[in-house]
Amino acid sequence: MHAGSSATLSRPSDDVVQLNFTANQARVIAKQTGFSLHEGDGYLAEMEIRSDSPVSVYWDVKQDVSPWRTQISRTFTSTANWQRVTLPFNAVFGMDGIGRFGVQIERTVAPVQIRNARLIRRGLRGLGMDESLEAGNVALPAGESSNLARTNDYIAFLAARDKAYLDTLLEAVRESVAWKVPVAGTQMDFGGMLNIDTHASLDYQDFHFYVDHYNFPGTAWDGRDWRIRDSSHLESSLNTLTRMAAARPRGLPFTVSEFNQNWPNRRGHELLPPLSVFAAFQDWDGLMHFAYSHGRGWDAGVPNGFNLNGDWSKWVTFGQSAFLFRTGAIRSPETALRLPVSLEDRMRYTRERRNNAFSGFFNADPMRLLTHRVELDTGGAGAVPEALRERAPVPAVAETGEFSFDQQTRVFRLEGPNAAGVLGTLNGSVEAGPLRVVANGFRTILLTPLDGEPVESSKRMLLTNPGYTLRSRGAAAPPDIQRMIPYPNTSDWFTVEPDAGGKPSGDLNGGAGPTWMSRTDATVTIRSAIPNLRVFALDGSGRRAGEVAVTAVEGGYRFTLDAETPWYEVGEE
Repeated sequence: MHAGSSATLSRPSDDVVQLNFTANQARVIAKQTGFSLHEGDGYLAEMEIRSDSPVSVYWDVKQDVSPWRTQISRTFTSTANWQRVTLPFNAVFGMDGIGRFGVQIERTVAPVQIRNARLIRRGLRGLGMDESLEAGNVALPAGESSNLARTNDYIAFLAARDKAYLDTLLEAVRESVAWKVPVAGTQMDFGGMLNIDTHASLDYQDFHFYVDHYNFPGTAWDGRDWRIRDSSHLESSLNTLTRMAAARPRGLPFTVSEFNQNWPNRRGHELLPPLSVFAAFQDWDGLMHFAYSHGRGWDAGVPNGFNLNGDWSKWVTFGQSAFLFRTGAIRSPETALRLPVSLEDRMRYTRERRNNAFSGFFNADPMRLLTHRVELDTGGAGAVPEALRERAPVPAVAETGEFSFDQQTRVFRLEGPNAAGVLGTLNGSVEAGPLRVVANGFRTILLTPLDGEPVESSKRMLLTNPGYTLRSRGAAAPPDIQRMIPYPNTSDWFTVEPDAGGKPSGDLNGGAGPTWMSRTDATVTIRSAIPNLRVFALDGSGRRAGEVAVTAVEGGYRFTLDAETPWYEVGEE
Protein backbone atom coordinates (compact mmCIF):
# COMPACT_ATOMS: atom_id res chain seq x y z
CA MET A 1 0.00 0.00 0.00
CA HIS A 2 1.08 3.56 -0.71
CA ALA A 3 0.69 6.67 1.43
CA GLY A 4 -2.94 7.64 1.89
CA SER A 5 -4.20 4.12 1.22
CA SER A 6 -5.15 1.24 3.49
CA ALA A 7 -6.99 -2.03 2.93
CA THR A 8 -7.55 -5.49 4.38
CA LEU A 9 -8.15 -8.94 2.90
CA SER A 10 -11.12 -11.08 3.85
CA ARG A 11 -12.64 -14.38 2.66
CA PRO A 12 -16.41 -14.15 2.12
CA SER A 13 -16.22 -17.79 0.96
CA ASP A 14 -13.58 -20.49 0.65
CA ASP A 15 -12.78 -19.68 -3.00
CA VAL A 16 -13.05 -15.86 -2.91
CA VAL A 17 -10.61 -13.19 -1.64
CA GLN A 18 -12.05 -9.71 -1.06
CA LEU A 19 -10.14 -6.42 -0.89
CA ASN A 20 -11.75 -4.01 1.57
CA PHE A 21 -10.55 -0.40 1.36
CA THR A 22 -10.69 2.03 4.26
CA ALA A 23 -8.79 4.67 2.26
CA ASN A 24 -7.30 4.71 -1.23
CA GLN A 25 -5.82 8.06 -2.15
CA ALA A 26 -3.04 6.44 -4.23
CA ARG A 27 -3.08 2.70 -4.93
CA VAL A 28 -3.30 -0.68 -3.27
CA ILE A 29 -1.66 -3.81 -4.69
CA ALA A 30 -2.84 -7.31 -3.81
CA LYS A 31 -0.08 -9.73 -4.73
CA GLN A 32 1.27 -13.23 -4.48
CA THR A 33 5.05 -13.54 -4.63
CA GLY A 34 7.97 -15.95 -4.50
CA PHE A 35 7.49 -18.07 -7.62
CA SER A 36 9.95 -18.68 -10.47
CA LEU A 37 9.71 -18.42 -14.26
CA HIS A 38 12.09 -19.84 -16.86
CA GLU A 39 13.17 -17.58 -19.72
CA GLY A 40 11.51 -18.53 -23.00
CA ASP A 41 8.85 -20.79 -21.47
CA GLY A 42 5.16 -20.21 -22.05
CA TYR A 43 2.75 -19.29 -19.25
CA LEU A 44 -0.88 -18.41 -18.72
CA ALA A 45 -2.06 -16.13 -15.92
CA GLU A 46 -5.77 -16.07 -15.27
CA MET A 47 -8.31 -15.06 -12.66
CA GLU A 48 -11.94 -14.11 -12.16
CA ILE A 49 -12.78 -10.71 -10.71
CA ARG A 50 -15.75 -8.50 -9.82
CA SER A 51 -16.43 -5.28 -7.88
CA ASP A 52 -19.46 -3.55 -6.42
CA SER A 53 -19.02 -0.64 -8.86
CA PRO A 54 -16.85 -0.17 -11.99
CA VAL A 55 -13.17 -0.16 -11.00
CA SER A 56 -10.05 0.26 -13.14
CA VAL A 57 -7.66 -2.66 -12.54
CA TYR A 58 -4.01 -2.91 -13.50
CA TRP A 59 -2.84 -6.52 -13.51
CA ASP A 60 0.71 -7.72 -14.10
CA VAL A 61 3.28 -10.46 -13.69
CA LYS A 62 6.64 -8.97 -12.80
CA GLN A 63 9.70 -9.01 -10.56
CA ASP A 64 8.99 -8.24 -6.92
CA VAL A 65 12.43 -6.62 -6.55
CA SER A 66 14.22 -3.71 -8.24
CA PRO A 67 14.28 -2.98 -11.18
CA TRP A 68 10.71 -4.33 -11.12
CA ARG A 69 10.79 -5.61 -14.70
CA THR A 70 7.40 -6.61 -16.08
CA GLN A 71 6.71 -9.82 -18.00
CA ILE A 72 3.15 -8.91 -19.03
CA SER A 73 0.46 -6.46 -17.95
CA ARG A 74 -3.10 -5.48 -18.73
CA THR A 75 -5.50 -2.73 -17.69
CA PHE A 76 -9.24 -3.38 -17.71
CA THR A 77 -12.46 -2.41 -15.92
CA SER A 78 -13.99 -4.69 -13.31
CA THR A 79 -17.79 -4.63 -13.03
CA ALA A 80 -20.47 -6.14 -10.81
CA ASN A 81 -20.50 -9.38 -12.83
CA TRP A 82 -17.78 -11.98 -12.52
CA GLN A 83 -15.43 -11.89 -15.52
CA ARG A 84 -12.56 -14.18 -16.43
CA VAL A 85 -9.41 -12.40 -17.60
CA THR A 86 -6.27 -14.03 -18.99
CA LEU A 87 -2.67 -13.11 -19.75
CA PRO A 88 -0.89 -15.57 -22.07
CA PHE A 89 2.83 -14.81 -22.39
CA ASN A 90 6.32 -16.11 -22.93
CA ALA A 91 8.79 -15.29 -20.16
CA VAL A 92 11.20 -12.79 -21.67
CA PHE A 93 13.55 -13.12 -18.71
CA GLY A 94 13.98 -15.62 -15.91
CA MET A 95 12.84 -15.01 -12.32
CA ASP A 96 14.22 -17.22 -9.55
CA GLY A 97 11.91 -17.00 -6.55
CA ILE A 98 11.18 -13.30 -7.14
CA GLY A 99 8.02 -13.47 -9.26
CA ARG A 100 4.96 -11.36 -8.43
CA PHE A 101 1.35 -11.84 -9.51
CA GLY A 102 -0.20 -8.44 -8.72
CA VAL A 103 -3.59 -6.75 -8.93
CA GLN A 104 -3.41 -2.97 -8.51
CA ILE A 105 -6.46 -0.88 -7.62
CA GLU A 106 -6.15 2.91 -7.72
CA ARG A 107 -8.15 5.65 -6.03
CA THR A 108 -11.36 3.76 -5.26
CA VAL A 109 -12.91 2.27 -2.15
CA ALA A 110 -15.34 -0.11 -3.83
CA PRO A 111 -14.73 -3.69 -2.59
CA VAL A 112 -13.06 -6.00 -5.14
CA GLN A 113 -13.38 -9.78 -5.17
CA ILE A 114 -11.00 -12.29 -6.83
CA ARG A 115 -11.30 -16.05 -7.29
CA ASN A 116 -9.63 -18.87 -9.25
CA ALA A 117 -6.37 -16.94 -9.66
CA ARG A 118 -3.57 -19.10 -11.05
CA LEU A 119 -0.40 -19.04 -13.10
CA ILE A 120 0.33 -22.16 -15.14
CA ARG A 121 3.17 -23.24 -17.38
CA ARG A 122 2.13 -24.40 -20.80
CA GLY A 123 3.73 -25.56 -24.00
CA LEU A 124 4.96 -23.28 -26.75
CA ARG A 125 3.26 -23.62 -30.10
CA GLY A 126 5.44 -23.84 -33.16
CA LEU A 127 4.69 -24.94 -36.71
CA GLY A 128 2.20 -27.81 -36.85
CA MET A 129 3.16 -31.04 -38.62
CA ASP A 130 0.69 -30.38 -41.44
CA GLU A 131 1.22 -26.59 -41.67
CA SER A 132 3.33 -24.92 -44.37
CA LEU A 133 3.58 -21.68 -46.30
CA GLU A 134 3.15 -23.63 -49.54
CA ALA A 135 -0.16 -25.03 -48.34
CA GLY A 136 -1.25 -21.63 -47.03
CA ASN A 137 -2.58 -23.16 -43.84
CA VAL A 138 -0.33 -21.68 -41.13
CA ALA A 139 -2.68 -20.62 -38.33
CA LEU A 140 -2.41 -17.12 -36.92
CA PRO A 141 -1.47 -16.82 -33.23
CA ALA A 142 -4.58 -16.51 -31.07
CA GLY A 143 -4.40 -16.55 -27.27
CA GLU A 144 -1.43 -18.90 -27.22
CA SER A 145 2.19 -19.06 -26.13
CA SER A 146 4.28 -19.35 -29.27
CA ASN A 147 7.92 -20.31 -29.53
CA LEU A 148 10.42 -17.59 -30.38
CA ALA A 149 10.52 -18.33 -34.11
CA ARG A 150 6.74 -18.31 -34.48
CA THR A 151 6.44 -15.09 -32.44
CA ASN A 152 9.14 -13.34 -34.45
CA ASP A 153 7.60 -14.48 -37.74
CA TYR A 154 4.24 -13.04 -36.75
CA ILE A 155 5.71 -9.72 -35.60
CA ALA A 156 7.80 -9.47 -38.79
CA PHE A 157 4.71 -10.18 -40.89
CA LEU A 158 2.73 -7.42 -39.19
CA ALA A 159 5.63 -4.98 -39.55
CA ALA A 160 5.99 -5.81 -43.26
CA ARG A 161 2.28 -5.18 -43.87
CA ASP A 162 2.50 -1.91 -41.94
CA LYS A 163 5.47 -0.80 -44.05
CA ALA A 164 3.73 -1.74 -47.30
CA TYR A 165 0.70 0.33 -46.28
CA LEU A 166 2.80 3.37 -45.37
CA ASP A 167 4.87 3.09 -48.56
CA THR A 168 1.66 3.03 -50.62
CA LEU A 169 0.43 6.20 -48.93
CA LEU A 170 3.82 7.85 -49.42
CA GLU A 171 3.75 7.02 -53.13
CA ALA A 172 0.28 8.57 -53.46
CA VAL A 173 1.47 11.76 -51.75
CA ARG A 174 4.55 12.02 -53.94
CA GLU A 175 2.45 11.56 -57.10
CA SER A 176 -0.13 14.13 -55.99
CA VAL A 177 2.13 16.97 -54.82
CA ALA A 178 4.35 18.86 -57.22
CA TRP A 179 6.96 19.55 -54.57
CA LYS A 180 8.40 17.38 -51.86
CA VAL A 181 6.59 17.70 -48.53
CA PRO A 182 7.74 15.92 -45.37
CA VAL A 183 5.64 12.83 -44.65
CA ALA A 184 5.33 10.92 -41.38
CA GLY A 185 3.25 7.96 -40.31
CA THR A 186 2.03 7.33 -36.78
CA GLN A 187 3.78 8.39 -33.60
CA MET A 188 6.61 6.49 -31.94
CA ASP A 189 4.43 6.19 -28.83
CA PHE A 190 2.01 3.98 -30.80
CA GLY A 191 4.30 1.89 -32.97
CA GLY A 192 7.27 1.53 -30.64
CA MET A 193 10.76 0.50 -31.72
CA LEU A 194 9.61 -1.19 -34.92
CA ASN A 195 8.42 2.21 -36.16
CA ILE A 196 12.05 2.61 -37.17
CA ASP A 197 11.58 -0.26 -39.64
CA THR A 198 7.99 0.27 -40.77
CA HIS A 199 8.59 4.01 -41.34
CA ALA A 200 11.98 3.60 -43.02
CA SER A 201 10.81 5.26 -46.26
CA LEU A 202 9.23 8.26 -44.53
CA ASP A 203 10.85 11.56 -43.70
CA TYR A 204 10.65 11.98 -39.94
CA GLN A 205 9.40 10.48 -36.67
CA ASP A 206 6.80 11.98 -34.38
CA PHE A 207 5.54 11.77 -30.80
CA HIS A 208 2.39 12.85 -28.89
CA PHE A 209 1.84 13.26 -25.16
CA TYR A 210 -0.61 14.75 -22.70
CA VAL A 211 -0.34 15.53 -19.02
CA ASP A 212 -3.62 15.06 -17.13
CA HIS A 213 -5.78 14.31 -20.17
CA TYR A 214 -9.53 14.57 -19.62
CA ASN A 215 -11.41 11.55 -18.30
CA PHE A 216 -15.07 10.97 -19.16
CA PRO A 217 -16.69 8.64 -16.62
CA GLY A 218 -20.00 8.53 -18.52
CA THR A 219 -20.29 9.17 -22.26
CA ALA A 220 -17.05 9.77 -24.15
CA TRP A 221 -16.38 13.46 -24.79
CA ASP A 222 -19.43 14.60 -22.85
CA GLY A 223 -18.63 18.30 -22.35
CA ARG A 224 -20.71 18.48 -19.16
CA ASP A 225 -19.45 15.28 -17.50
CA TRP A 226 -15.67 15.30 -17.37
CA ARG A 227 -12.84 15.36 -14.82
CA ILE A 228 -9.07 15.70 -14.41
CA ARG A 229 -6.53 14.74 -11.73
CA ASP A 230 -5.04 18.27 -11.49
CA SER A 231 -1.66 16.54 -11.57
CA SER A 232 1.75 18.09 -12.21
CA HIS A 233 4.35 17.37 -14.88
CA LEU A 234 7.13 18.57 -12.61
CA GLU A 235 5.91 16.42 -9.74
CA SER A 236 6.14 13.38 -12.04
CA SER A 237 9.87 14.16 -12.49
CA LEU A 238 9.38 15.20 -16.14
CA ASN A 239 9.02 11.52 -17.01
CA THR A 240 7.40 12.28 -20.38
CA LEU A 241 10.50 14.19 -21.49
CA THR A 242 12.86 11.37 -20.56
CA ARG A 243 10.58 8.86 -22.31
CA MET A 244 10.63 10.91 -25.53
CA ALA A 245 14.40 11.37 -25.35
CA ALA A 246 14.84 7.59 -25.65
CA ALA A 247 12.48 7.45 -28.65
CA ARG A 248 14.34 9.73 -31.09
CA PRO A 249 16.04 7.73 -33.91
CA ARG A 250 19.47 8.89 -35.03
CA GLY A 251 19.63 10.65 -38.38
CA LEU A 252 15.94 11.57 -38.64
CA PRO A 253 14.07 14.76 -37.82
CA PHE A 254 11.91 14.41 -34.71
CA THR A 255 8.75 16.33 -33.82
CA VAL A 256 6.11 16.45 -31.10
CA SER A 257 2.96 17.23 -33.06
CA GLU A 258 0.55 17.05 -30.12
CA PHE A 259 1.10 18.00 -26.50
CA ASN A 260 -0.86 19.71 -23.74
CA GLN A 261 -1.45 19.97 -20.02
CA ASN A 262 -5.02 20.97 -20.55
CA TRP A 263 -7.19 23.54 -18.76
CA PRO A 264 -8.27 23.78 -15.95
CA ASN A 265 -5.17 22.02 -14.61
CA ARG A 266 -3.82 24.52 -12.09
CA ARG A 267 -0.25 23.88 -13.18
CA GLY A 268 -0.91 23.86 -16.90
CA HIS A 269 1.53 26.75 -17.38
CA GLU A 270 4.43 24.60 -16.09
CA LEU A 271 4.74 22.56 -19.30
CA LEU A 272 5.71 24.89 -22.15
CA PRO A 273 9.01 26.37 -20.89
CA PRO A 274 10.70 23.09 -19.78
CA LEU A 275 9.50 21.26 -22.91
CA SER A 276 10.84 24.04 -25.14
CA VAL A 277 14.17 24.09 -23.31
CA PHE A 278 14.49 20.31 -23.46
CA ALA A 279 13.50 20.08 -27.14
CA ALA A 280 16.11 22.70 -28.06
CA PHE A 281 18.72 20.91 -25.95
CA GLN A 282 17.92 17.59 -27.70
CA ASP A 283 17.96 19.28 -31.14
CA TRP A 284 14.41 18.24 -31.99
CA ASP A 285 12.78 19.79 -35.02
CA GLY A 286 9.22 20.84 -34.20
CA LEU A 287 6.76 21.38 -31.33
CA MET A 288 3.03 21.74 -32.02
CA HIS A 289 0.70 22.62 -29.16
CA PHE A 290 -2.70 20.94 -29.43
CA ALA A 291 -4.56 23.07 -30.21
CA TYR A 292 -4.93 26.79 -30.87
CA SER A 293 -8.69 26.54 -31.25
CA HIS A 294 -11.32 23.95 -32.15
CA GLY A 295 -13.66 26.57 -33.57
CA ARG A 296 -13.86 30.11 -34.88
CA GLY A 297 -14.43 31.86 -31.58
CA TRP A 298 -11.15 33.72 -31.88
CA ASP A 299 -12.27 36.52 -29.56
CA ALA A 300 -14.15 34.45 -26.95
CA GLY A 301 -11.37 35.12 -24.45
CA VAL A 302 -12.27 32.29 -22.06
CA PRO A 303 -10.40 29.00 -21.50
CA ASN A 304 -12.04 25.80 -22.69
CA GLY A 305 -10.85 22.31 -23.58
CA PHE A 306 -7.44 21.87 -25.15
CA ASN A 307 -7.45 25.34 -26.71
CA LEU A 308 -4.60 27.78 -26.28
CA ASN A 309 -7.05 30.48 -27.37
CA GLY A 310 -8.42 31.88 -24.11
CA ASP A 311 -6.11 29.87 -21.82
CA TRP A 312 -4.21 32.92 -20.60
CA SER A 313 -2.01 31.02 -18.16
CA LYS A 314 -0.28 29.30 -21.11
CA TRP A 315 -0.59 32.28 -23.44
CA VAL A 316 1.62 34.36 -21.15
CA THR A 317 4.78 32.29 -21.79
CA PHE A 318 3.95 30.92 -25.25
CA GLY A 319 6.05 33.47 -27.14
CA GLN A 320 8.95 33.11 -24.72
CA SER A 321 8.80 29.32 -25.08
CA ALA A 322 8.97 29.65 -28.87
CA PHE A 323 11.99 31.93 -28.38
CA LEU A 324 13.73 29.31 -26.24
CA PHE A 325 13.13 26.58 -28.81
CA ARG A 326 13.75 28.44 -32.06
CA THR A 327 16.53 30.98 -31.56
CA GLY A 328 19.53 29.12 -30.18
CA ALA A 329 19.05 30.65 -26.75
CA ILE A 330 19.42 27.08 -25.47
CA ARG A 331 22.49 25.23 -26.69
CA SER A 332 22.44 21.63 -27.88
CA PRO A 333 25.48 19.42 -27.19
CA GLU A 334 27.60 18.85 -30.28
CA THR A 335 27.42 15.08 -29.94
CA ALA A 336 24.73 12.74 -28.71
CA LEU A 337 25.09 9.63 -26.59
CA ARG A 338 23.81 6.67 -28.58
CA LEU A 339 21.42 4.03 -27.34
CA PRO A 340 22.22 0.91 -29.40
CA VAL A 341 19.06 -0.85 -30.59
CA SER A 342 19.62 -3.78 -32.96
CA LEU A 343 16.87 -5.50 -34.93
CA GLU A 344 16.72 -8.17 -32.21
CA ASP A 345 16.33 -5.39 -29.62
CA ARG A 346 13.47 -3.93 -31.64
CA MET A 347 11.82 -7.33 -31.92
CA ARG A 348 12.28 -7.96 -28.19
CA TYR A 349 10.79 -4.55 -27.38
CA THR A 350 7.71 -5.59 -29.37
CA ARG A 351 7.54 -9.12 -27.92
CA GLU A 352 7.63 -7.64 -24.43
CA ARG A 353 4.76 -5.30 -25.30
CA ARG A 354 6.68 -2.32 -24.04
CA ASN A 355 4.40 0.16 -25.81
CA ASN A 356 5.69 3.56 -24.65
CA ALA A 357 8.29 2.39 -22.14
CA PHE A 358 11.30 3.58 -24.14
CA SER A 359 13.51 4.80 -21.31
CA GLY A 360 12.88 1.76 -19.09
CA PHE A 361 13.90 -0.59 -21.89
CA PHE A 362 17.52 0.58 -21.64
CA ASN A 363 17.81 0.47 -17.84
CA ALA A 364 19.17 4.02 -17.95
CA ASP A 365 18.76 6.54 -15.15
CA PRO A 366 15.89 8.81 -16.28
CA MET A 367 17.69 11.90 -15.03
CA ARG A 368 20.65 11.08 -17.26
CA LEU A 369 18.26 11.02 -20.22
CA LEU A 370 17.13 14.47 -19.11
CA THR A 371 20.63 15.93 -18.88
CA HIS A 372 22.29 14.36 -21.94
CA ARG A 373 21.43 14.57 -25.61
CA VAL A 374 20.55 11.02 -26.70
CA GLU A 375 19.42 9.16 -29.81
CA LEU A 376 18.60 5.61 -30.88
CA ASP A 377 21.31 4.01 -32.99
CA THR A 378 20.07 1.12 -35.15
CA GLY A 379 23.54 0.51 -36.51
CA GLY A 380 25.22 0.42 -33.14
CA ALA A 381 26.19 -2.47 -30.95
CA GLY A 382 27.19 -3.01 -27.39
CA ALA A 383 25.91 -1.72 -24.08
CA VAL A 384 24.18 1.47 -23.10
CA PRO A 385 26.83 4.14 -22.35
CA GLU A 386 27.86 4.10 -18.71
CA ALA A 387 27.22 7.85 -18.55
CA LEU A 388 23.50 7.08 -18.94
CA ARG A 389 23.46 4.27 -16.40
CA GLU A 390 25.14 6.08 -13.53
CA ARG A 391 22.91 7.60 -10.89
CA ALA A 392 22.51 11.32 -11.53
CA PRO A 393 23.39 13.75 -8.72
CA VAL A 394 20.78 15.96 -7.04
CA PRO A 395 20.05 18.28 -8.69
CA ALA A 396 20.54 16.78 -12.15
CA VAL A 397 22.32 19.37 -14.31
CA ALA A 398 22.33 19.43 -18.12
CA GLU A 399 25.71 18.76 -19.66
CA THR A 400 25.63 22.30 -21.11
CA GLY A 401 24.94 23.69 -17.64
CA GLU A 402 21.97 25.72 -18.89
CA PHE A 403 19.18 23.98 -16.96
CA SER A 404 18.75 21.67 -13.98
CA PHE A 405 16.06 19.69 -12.20
CA ASP A 406 15.99 18.93 -8.50
CA GLN A 407 14.58 15.41 -8.09
CA GLN A 408 13.72 16.06 -4.44
CA THR A 409 12.04 19.48 -4.56
CA ARG A 410 10.79 19.05 -8.17
CA VAL A 411 12.05 22.54 -9.05
CA PHE A 412 13.22 23.23 -12.61
CA ARG A 413 15.83 25.95 -13.12
CA LEU A 414 16.67 27.61 -16.41
CA GLU A 415 20.07 29.15 -15.80
CA GLY A 416 21.72 29.89 -19.13
CA PRO A 417 23.30 33.19 -20.11
CA ASN A 418 20.48 33.96 -22.57
CA ALA A 419 17.46 33.08 -20.43
CA ALA A 420 16.60 32.38 -16.81
CA GLY A 421 13.64 30.88 -15.00
CA VAL A 422 12.35 29.11 -11.91
CA LEU A 423 9.43 26.67 -12.07
CA GLY A 424 7.96 24.55 -9.29
CA THR A 425 6.69 24.68 -5.74
CA LEU A 426 8.97 27.09 -3.90
CA ASN A 427 9.64 27.39 -0.20
CA GLY A 428 11.76 30.49 0.11
CA SER A 429 14.69 31.51 -2.08
CA VAL A 430 15.76 29.76 -5.31
CA GLU A 431 18.58 30.87 -7.61
CA ALA A 432 18.82 30.21 -11.33
CA GLY A 433 21.86 31.81 -12.94
CA PRO A 434 21.39 35.62 -12.85
CA LEU A 435 17.88 35.27 -11.36
CA ARG A 436 16.82 34.79 -7.73
CA VAL A 437 13.19 34.21 -6.79
CA VAL A 438 11.75 34.35 -3.27
CA ALA A 439 8.21 32.95 -2.97
CA ASN A 440 6.08 30.30 -1.33
CA GLY A 441 3.88 28.08 -3.45
CA PHE A 442 3.82 27.14 -7.11
CA ARG A 443 5.47 29.57 -9.52
CA THR A 444 6.40 29.73 -13.20
CA ILE A 445 8.75 32.71 -13.56
CA LEU A 446 10.61 33.21 -16.83
CA LEU A 447 13.02 35.95 -17.94
CA THR A 448 14.05 36.35 -21.61
CA PRO A 449 16.01 39.16 -23.37
CA LEU A 450 14.33 41.00 -26.22
CA ASP A 451 17.49 42.54 -27.65
CA GLY A 452 19.56 39.40 -28.26
CA GLU A 453 21.94 40.16 -25.42
CA PRO A 454 22.72 37.93 -22.41
CA VAL A 455 20.53 38.49 -19.38
CA GLU A 456 23.23 40.26 -17.38
CA SER A 457 23.82 42.88 -20.09
CA SER A 458 20.39 43.04 -21.74
CA LYS A 459 18.74 46.47 -21.86
CA ARG A 460 15.26 45.13 -22.60
CA MET A 461 13.77 41.93 -21.19
CA LEU A 462 10.38 40.30 -20.69
CA LEU A 463 9.61 38.79 -17.26
CA THR A 464 6.48 36.66 -16.88
CA ASN A 465 4.74 35.29 -13.79
CA PRO A 466 1.40 33.63 -14.71
CA GLY A 467 -1.09 31.90 -12.45
CA TYR A 468 -3.82 29.41 -13.30
CA THR A 469 -7.05 30.59 -14.93
CA LEU A 470 -10.75 29.98 -14.36
CA ARG A 471 -13.89 31.33 -16.02
CA SER A 472 -16.91 33.14 -14.57
CA ARG A 473 -20.27 31.77 -13.60
CA GLY A 474 -22.55 32.53 -16.51
CA ALA A 475 -25.46 34.06 -14.59
CA ALA A 476 -23.52 35.74 -11.82
CA ALA A 477 -23.89 39.52 -11.36
CA PRO A 478 -21.43 40.89 -10.51
CA PRO A 479 -19.14 38.29 -12.15
CA ASP A 480 -17.88 35.53 -9.87
CA ILE A 481 -15.41 32.68 -10.40
CA GLN A 482 -16.63 29.33 -11.71
CA ARG A 483 -14.51 27.37 -9.26
CA MET A 484 -12.78 24.03 -9.49
CA ILE A 485 -14.48 21.41 -7.30
CA PRO A 486 -14.06 17.70 -6.56
CA TYR A 487 -15.89 15.51 -9.03
CA PRO A 488 -18.97 14.04 -7.26
CA ASN A 489 -18.22 11.22 -4.82
CA THR A 490 -14.45 11.47 -5.27
CA SER A 491 -11.60 13.22 -3.49
CA ASP A 492 -8.93 12.97 -6.20
CA TRP A 493 -10.80 13.89 -9.40
CA PHE A 494 -11.70 17.49 -10.22
CA THR A 495 -14.00 19.42 -12.52
CA VAL A 496 -15.48 22.95 -12.57
CA GLU A 497 -18.80 23.99 -11.07
CA PRO A 498 -21.71 22.78 -13.20
CA ASP A 499 -23.98 24.97 -15.25
CA ALA A 500 -27.74 24.50 -15.31
CA GLY A 501 -28.90 21.11 -16.57
CA GLY A 502 -28.14 18.66 -13.79
CA LYS A 503 -24.84 17.27 -15.08
CA PRO A 504 -21.77 17.28 -12.80
CA SER A 505 -19.46 19.60 -14.78
CA GLY A 506 -19.30 23.06 -16.28
CA ASP A 507 -19.20 23.19 -20.08
CA LEU A 508 -15.81 21.92 -21.23
CA ASN A 509 -16.21 23.55 -24.64
CA GLY A 510 -17.27 27.09 -23.74
CA GLY A 511 -18.07 29.46 -20.92
CA ALA A 512 -18.55 32.98 -19.69
CA GLY A 513 -16.06 35.76 -19.09
CA PRO A 514 -14.30 37.51 -17.62
CA THR A 515 -11.41 35.11 -17.09
CA TRP A 516 -9.73 35.11 -13.68
CA MET A 517 -6.03 34.44 -13.04
CA SER A 518 -4.66 33.41 -9.65
CA ARG A 519 -2.29 35.87 -7.99
CA THR A 520 1.33 34.69 -7.68
CA ASP A 521 3.37 37.39 -5.94
CA ALA A 522 7.13 36.95 -5.70
CA THR A 523 10.29 38.93 -4.96
CA VAL A 524 12.86 38.85 -7.74
CA THR A 525 16.54 39.78 -7.85
CA ILE A 526 18.30 40.10 -11.21
CA ARG A 527 22.07 40.24 -11.52
CA SER A 528 22.67 42.95 -14.12
CA ALA A 529 25.39 45.35 -15.27
CA ILE A 530 22.82 47.85 -16.55
CA PRO A 531 22.83 51.15 -14.59
CA ASN A 532 19.51 52.36 -13.22
CA LEU A 533 17.48 49.28 -14.20
CA ARG A 534 13.74 50.02 -14.43
CA VAL A 535 10.75 47.67 -14.31
CA PHE A 536 7.26 48.27 -15.72
CA ALA A 537 4.07 46.26 -15.37
CA LEU A 538 2.52 45.59 -18.80
CA ASP A 539 -1.08 45.17 -19.81
CA GLY A 540 -2.31 42.48 -22.18
CA SER A 541 -1.40 44.63 -25.20
CA GLY A 542 2.18 45.09 -24.05
CA ARG A 543 1.68 48.72 -22.99
CA ARG A 544 3.22 50.00 -19.79
CA ALA A 545 0.64 50.06 -17.00
CA GLY A 546 2.77 51.42 -14.16
CA GLU A 547 6.32 51.42 -12.87
CA VAL A 548 7.51 48.94 -10.24
CA ALA A 549 9.76 50.09 -7.39
CA VAL A 550 13.31 48.77 -7.77
CA THR A 551 16.02 48.53 -5.10
CA ALA A 552 19.69 48.38 -6.05
CA VAL A 553 21.54 45.54 -4.32
CA GLU A 554 25.06 44.22 -4.64
CA GLY A 555 25.55 43.20 -8.27
CA GLY A 556 21.96 43.79 -9.33
CA TYR A 557 18.41 44.86 -8.55
CA ARG A 558 15.51 43.62 -6.44
CA PHE A 559 11.78 44.23 -6.95
CA THR A 560 8.42 42.63 -6.17
CA LEU A 561 5.98 41.08 -8.64
CA ASP A 562 2.65 42.10 -7.16
CA ALA A 563 0.91 44.06 -9.93
CA GLU A 564 -2.40 42.92 -11.45
CA THR A 565 -0.60 41.43 -14.44
CA PRO A 566 1.65 38.46 -15.34
CA TRP A 567 3.86 40.57 -17.68
CA TYR A 568 6.75 42.87 -16.79
CA GLU A 569 9.22 44.84 -18.89
CA VAL A 570 12.73 44.99 -17.43
CA GLY A 571 15.31 47.32 -18.94
CA GLU A 572 17.32 50.47 -19.11
CA GLU A 573 14.62 53.05 -19.81
